Amino acid sequence: ETEEAVTINLNNVTIKSKADAAIANIKTNELEIILVSGTTNTLVDNGSKTDYDATLYSNGPMVINGTGTLKISGNRSNCEGIATTDAPITINSGTISINSQDDGINGGGSGETITINGGTIYIKAGGDGIDSNKNVIINGGTHYIIGSAVGADAGLDADQGIEINGGTVIALGSAMLQIPESTSTQNILALGFNRFKSTNTLYSLLSITDTEVISLLSKEKFKII
Repeated sequence: ETEEAVTINLNNVTIKSKADAAIANIKTNELEIILVSGTTNTLVDNGSKTDYDATLYSNGPMVINGTGTLKISGNRSNCEGIATTDAPITINSGTISINSQDDGINGGGSGETITINGGTIYIKAGGDGIDSNKNVIINGGTHYIIGSAVGADAGLDADQGIEINGGTVIALGSAMLQIPESTSTQNILALGFNRFKSTNTLYSLLSITDTEVISLLSKEKFKII
C-alpha cells in the first residue's frame, strides 16, 4: 500500500494466497520484481475474490529483472498471470512460466505497452497469451506463448499493434490472427488454418532446401501461429 517505489527480491520464495493475488501493488508507484540468480520462485493464487486481476498484479508500472526462475499459477476464475491497470509492464530477463485461467500477461484498463527485452517466457493461458489494450513490443529472448484453444483468443493480442524486433517467438491461438506491425525489424511468419492442428504433434518449418528452421511439439490445438 506504500506510495513509494517498491523492489521485491524473490530468493527461493513460495507465496500461496488462499483468497486473492499472491502479490498486489495497490498504489500507482513502480513495482520492481528481481528474480535472484540461481533461485526458483513460485506464486499461486486461489479463492473466489477478484479484487486484483492477476496472481502478480500492480496498479503502477511493473518491471521484472534478474536471471532466476518465476513460476506463476493463476487458479482463480478469469485470473491472469501478470497484469497491470493503466500502467506498462517491462520484462528484461529471467525464466518465467505462467499457467493462468485467463490471459497470461495483460495490460488492462486504458492500456499501456508490454515490453519484453529478454529472458525466456512460457505461457499457457485460458485467454490470450499476451494481451495489451495498447502495444506489445518484443525485442529479444525466447518465448513460447499459447492462447486458449476454446475461445476467440490469440497468442499475441494488442489493440494498437504488435512489434517484434528480435528473439525467438512462437505464439499459438484459436482466432484473431494479428499481423505484427511493418515497423518490426525481425522476420515474421504468421499463418492461419481453416481447421485446428492437433496436440502432441511435432510441427516443423523447413527452408527451401528442407533444412529445419524451427520445430514445435504442440501442447494445445491451434488454428493460428
